Amino acid sequence: MILDNLPDDLDTAKQEAIRRFRLLRMAIFKILPEDCLLRSRNVLTGKMVGLLDVDVVENGFVGDKDICALCLENRCIHFNVDDKASRILKIERLKDFGEMQ
Repeated sequence: MILDNLPDDLDTAKQEAIRRFRLLRMAIFKILPEDCLLRSRNVLTGKMVGLLDVDVVENGFVGDKDICALCLENRCIHFNVDDKASRILKIERLKDFGEMQ
């Protein structure tokens, strides 16, 4: 995750966290639909940042609908995702599994 295993030096840790956030944002935006409201605003939700990892996204463990399930933008046409609760649970379990590694 973004804040895991950061260096002890505060400035270096801040730069590394920003770098990881940008990588995550790029990975997520690659798979989100073109007309996603988050893409147009160039933002991620706190849940996305807290639960997703670049490797999980890039390796295809989560898809666009899984990421849309984490979104809070209810005006987006992609907001109503089937099995939202089970998709979020899947992402949480992936995070737990990653922490066990």
